[in-house]
This record gives sequence, structure tokens and C-alpha cells, in this order.
Amino acid sequence: MAMNLTEGAIMKMCRGELKAEDEGVKPILQVIKVMEVVTKAQQQPSSSSSTERYWVVLSDGTHQQQGILATQKNYFVKDGKLQKGSIVRLTHFVCDEVQRRMIIIIVDLDLIIEKSDLIGEPVPVAKPVVVQSPAGQPGTGTGNPQSFPGSSPVGGLVNKPNAAGASMEPPRINQSYGSAYSRNSDSGRYAAPNVPAAYPKTESSAGYPGSVSLGGSYGEQSFRNPRSEALQPPLNTSAHQPQPVYQQPSSMYTNREPIARNEAPPRITPIAALNWTIKARVTAKGELKHYNNPRGDGKVFSFYLLDSDGGEIQVTCFNAVADQFFNQIEVGKVYLISKGSLRPAQKAYNHLPNDQEIFLESTSIVQPCFDDDSSIPQQQFHFRHISDIEGMDNNSITDIIGIVTFISPSASIMRKNGTETQRRILYLKDMSGRSVELTLWGNFCNAEGQSLQNMYDSGLFPVLAVKTGRVNDFNGKSLGTISTSQLFIEPNYPEAHSLRRWFDEEGRNIPSVSISIH
Repeated sequence: MAMNLTEGAIMKMCRGELKAEDEGVKPILQVIKVMEVVTKAQQQPSSSSSTERYWVVLSDGTHQQQGILATQKNYFVKDGKLQKGSIVRLTHFVCDEVQRRMIIIIVDLDLIIEKSDLIGEPVPVAKPVVVQSPAGQPGTGTGNPQSFPGSSPVGGLVNKPNAAGASMEPPRINQSYGSAYSRNSDSGRYAAPNVPAAYPKTESSAGYPGSVSLGGSYGEQSFRNPRSEALQPPLNTSAHQPQPVYQQPSSMYTNREPIARNEAPPRITPIAALNWTIKARVTAKGELKHYNNPRGDGKVFSFYLLDSDGGEIQVTCFNAVADQFFNQIEVGKVYLISKGSLRPAQKAYNHLPNDQEIFLESTSIVQPCFDDDSSIPQQQFHFRHISDIEGMDNNSITDIIGIVTFISPSASIMRKNGTETQRRILYLKDMSGRSVELTLWGNFCNAEGQSLQNMYDSGLFPVLAVKTGRVNDFNGKSLGTISTSQLFIEPNYPEAHSLRRWFDEEGRNIPSVSISIH
């Protein structure tokens, strides 16, 4: 049975030109993906099927857009009727902005054909579109610039594709009950390498692209929802609120004439789209530290999360919460995390390229995933050549990889605060023709440092990758480890293999210029 989809329906819905309340508007679309999103409630032994959430990707044959199925229509999926290839007629829907993309919330639908071959070659809505306000004045909106894994800077939703659908992550949602949706991290940030938005950021205590968040109230905003993912200030603000001064809009919004205030009533979003969980791997874990400030004594530790989209975010725990989760968190493991707070990243203690971070609370849930998710990398690097360090500012954070050409024995020194620590100095060189001094501090001297010493003493020149090294510009440029640094000896990465081939074939005999002055 041949079926014609409603031509141009996806773009019109994203622009606000096609609405369910318009008489006779019942667009016919095709489902090209279906997936289940695991919510916090489903993790509890007493959870019921009513907490299940299903995300779908809808197509009009030309464009595709993500959507969420109202829970009262879950039976379409559970009965195996709504699947990849299904043709449906949307009889009641809401098109709303979620995480700076338009999401189709399917309140009611008619199933026309249960299974059909895919029609056309639909592409995600990627370009800015004009949204018509109720007063007829155009406003700027967007389609879905980041619809598939790898395009969004942070991830973290747990999804299960149905038998017919391939896996794809829905967008991370940031919102609080009673407010409109707003958005990583970009990733980042995480972020991570953040993908710039096609329109200005909405007002929030932050605007982390690609972050992980869970809907909930936010004074110190609870996320009931990271990248990633993550692991950022609160994002649960209305898309119609004014933009804060510290968030700069896209260049396409500069030099615009003033526009009239939009007095239209806020769009209503179903409760079905409020609860989310992030899924991410712990890539680094700091020590449990004690501190003293005018407000008293306390303890703190933090760890880094990375999700399948490459989003990174820091998670921080204080006092009793630090005791609660410190022994539970293990580097390299994957966790489902829900309930916590999103706040502005404290850049003095947070070295990820992400403007936000997660604060866990006593009610937060950290659940290990015993089946490792291979889609989430073990680690993510942003390597820079040694020659690039010459132009970096003091205290900059960077990742670097090089050949160890010299290493000194470990020595004990006294810090300015009167504590004693270990120090070990080594030199790295790479294909940029430069070498740099790297100082290992504390435990790095006795663990990785001793392994490097043994390899060097036996005539080997090991490849060393440094994650999160800090730049020092005293007497030239050098690097040093910090508490969140990680050292990887002879790592199995393409950059390491290339560096090894270069050194063995020619680099061993090529002199390098040191950017560190003694």
C-alpha cells in the first residue's frame, strides 16, 4: 500500500507554522527510529511500566526530527505496533524547544501502517528556521542541529532501541517543572569540544552545551536528568527569559533592531518529558581532600565523566556526600547518575572545558552499569604539540604526548606550606621539533614515575601521554602534574603509534629545541 507523507510537515512544525490546534492539521509521518529511555523510577525495584519513556524519530520523507511519545501511548510500542517504518497520523502534538532544539511531543496518534519500507532519504533539520509568533512577527528558532550520536557534545541518556530500531541518543534535557526547556558542552563542552548553537543561549545560571541534566527544581538546581557526556550552572530557565550578560549570543544576532515583547502565553510541556538519567564513564577521580575556610572544616572530592558523545563534565561531592560516594566511584567504570545540582564550574578547581559542573547530594543516585558500554570511550584526549605550549598562558591546562628522552631520580622537597612531597623531572620531545620539561609531583613519582625510570634505565624511550597537565611559564615554558592529571605509558592510541614510528625511524637522531630554560 503506497502512502504519501505530508510534504514539508517537519520544517513547518519546527517553524511553528503547523500546530495541532489548527483545524484539519493531522500530518502523516513515518517513524524511522524508536528507543526506550530508562528513567530514575525504572531503576527502583517498585518501578512500573507507566514510567517508561519512548523517543521516536519522525520523517516526512525529506526531513527528520526527534520526538517523545506520551506515556499513555506507550502500548503502541509495547505491543510491537509502533516500530521502525510505521506510518502514523499525528492527531494531537506539541512542538516545543528542548535543549535548544525543537522536539515533537506526541500526545495522540493514529497508526496507519505498522511496517513499511523507509520513504525518501530524510536529513536532520539543521539550519535556523523562522518561528512565527502568535502576533505574526518572525522570531528566530532552530531545527535540530545535533540529532545523532557524535554530533552532540554531551550525552548520557540511557536508551534501548526496539527490535527494529538502531541506537540513537535523544538530546539531554535541562528543565524544571513549570519552566520552559533550555539547554551542553557543547560540550561541551562537554566540553568538551562544544558545538556552537545556531541561536542565542537562553537565560540560566549557565549555558553548558551538551551537558547532562535531569529535570527538577533549581535554586541550587536539582537535576533529575552527563558527558556528559558529560559531567555548569542551572539550565532550568525559560527560553523566553532575557539572556544573561555573561552569555554572548551568536554573531547572527548582533546589530539587530529592538523587537516587540512577546506577550504570548508560554507553551505547555507534558510532564512526560521531565525525568532523565545520564550515563557516563568515570575517567579520573581526585583524592578526598580536607579543607578549612571561614565557614568551617569540610572535605571534598571530584571526578570526571565522559559520555558516548564525547561530552565531559566534573562531578563534585562535599562532606557527608563525599563520604557517601568516594568509595563507590571507580575510574574506568560506567554509571547511571540522577538527582543532583548543576552549578557554574569553579574554574580554579575544574579544568574541563565545560562551564558547568554537577554537585551530588545525599538524595542523588549513582548506579554502576555492570555491562560495560563500549560506545563510551575509556578516555578522551585533546593533544597539543609541544611547540604549541610556547604560546600558552601560565596555568593553562593541556593534554600532551611525547617521547621520554630523560628522567631524573625522585627527590624529596619541602613545599611552601611546610609539607614534604616527592618530585621527579623528565623531558618529552615530539615531531614539532621541540622538547619540554615535565615535573611529576607526589604519587606520580612512585607509580608511573618509577615505571618510566625502569624503562629509561634499560635503554628504552617510552611514549608518555599526559592528560591534564598544567603549564608553567617560569623561565620558559614547562609542564607539571596536578591532582587530576593522568599518565599513560605506551598507550594504545594512534598518536602514540605515529610518534613511536617517527622516533624509531628518524626522530631518535633529530635534535630538538627545549622550550624550558634552566
